[in-house]
Amino acid sequence: YTIVMDIKLADVENYTPLYQTNVNNTNDAELFVRKGKIGINYNGVGYAGEVVADKWHRIVIVAEDALPTIYLDGVQISQATKGDGRWEIDPVWFFFWFFF
Repeated sequence: YTIVMDIKLADVENYTPLYQTNVNNTNDAELFVRKGKIGINYNGVGYAGEVVADKWHRIVIVAEDALPTIYLDGVQISQATKGDGRWEIDPVWFFFWFFF
């Protein structure tokens, strides 16, 4: 799957979840903005890039074989090194719009 999102956040220091693959929301989100970076400390993804407050940024997540590659403003910033099902989308998945 591929997810494309444009974000503009006033606060880039605290955890801001970007998407969640578990429809029951029983675990953590799959990607966050924190301390001006995008990522998650899991399977080699880490936090990378530079997210500036009050500026538009385009984020693209391409998950091939359930291993995401993350792009910020057209530049690849991270890629998972192993998969264990975390980034697989549940069979029933809804898309929600979030406005911050």
